[in-house]
Amino acid sequence: LFHAENDTAQIGGYAAQYGNSVQNILAVFQHGGIKPQPVFFLINKKIPYVIVFNKSDLLPEIPEKITVVNSCDTRKLLAKMSSNFFKNPEKQLKIIGVTGTNGKTTVTTLTKSILEFLGKSVGLIGTNANYINDKIIPTERTTPESYELYELLAQMVAEGVEYVIMEVSSHSLYLDRVYGINFLVGAFTNLTQDHLDFHGTMENYKKAKGTLFDISENAVINIDDEYGNRFLEATSQGVKKYTYGIKNDAIVKAKDVSYDGQGASFTCVIDKKEYKVETYRKHKSFDMVVFKDNYDINEVLYYVNDKIVTTFKIN
Repeated sequence: LFHAENDTAQIGGYAAQYGNSVQNILAVFQHGGIKPQPVFFLINKKIPYVIVFNKSDLLPEIPEKITVVNSCDTRKLLAKMSSNFFKNPEKQLKIIGVTGTNGKTTVTTLTKSILEFLGKSVGLIGTNANYINDKIIPTERTTPESYELYELLAQMVAEGVEYVIMEVSSHSLYLDRVYGINFLVGAFTNLTQDHLDFHGTMENYKKAKGTLFDISENAVINIDDEYGNRFLEATSQGVKKYTYGIKNDAIVKAKDVSYDGQGASFTCVIDKKEYKVETYRKHKSFDMVVFKDNYDINEVLYYVNDKIVTTFKIN
């Protein structure tokens, strides 16, 4: 591994050529336990070096002739290097993150549909697949590793995407896969017992989810959920907070909810104004929202623009 004679090297993990020479390869692999720290190898015939976590058990095994650079957190370093390598694509996109045990896929799909209805170019990152507008890109996990994530965001920038809707898993937050991203909106659906094999306790699971709101400009939170109220209280004063629910008083509230085989209908209450809403099921996924009784859609969107997420620029 440390004595590559050829211009290329086969190493598990991510590899990216930099500069104009195939002799310069940056390879990364994961090393460690529940929060594995990446190890970086720069394979260069003149100046080989390795970047490792400063507490790595690999340190005694690295030959003296290889320069070692210690890092206090190579997971964050991988995210930062990936962002820089792909020319900071996150800064050119309006990114909406959705977290929660259940409902992430439904919420992200509906949000993508609504923004596309408004004529926006939208990318989606999620459990079932990633999308650049209508183009499907297969995925292996809900939220990609940081290198793959920034590569995908760069693709979206290149194809003219304006908004990105992302399912943000608790694993990705804990493992710093989304490190460096400032979310326009962070939304919370609910929290139930799940992934305790990874997080150990519900408190750890909740803590991981809650970090999304520390890196979001706006927080949209379900206050019918017990953990939603905790997030609401814990979220920084600098974050704009918006609530939704059915049982409790919220900025956006649904009442008179009914379901049938084709979808759901309810009355949406926003700022004491009521709107009849129906969703229709099409191709096994909810992808259409209809306001009944001839409500002016521009009036509804104005409220969303002006009161719910002030930074959205909806025409």
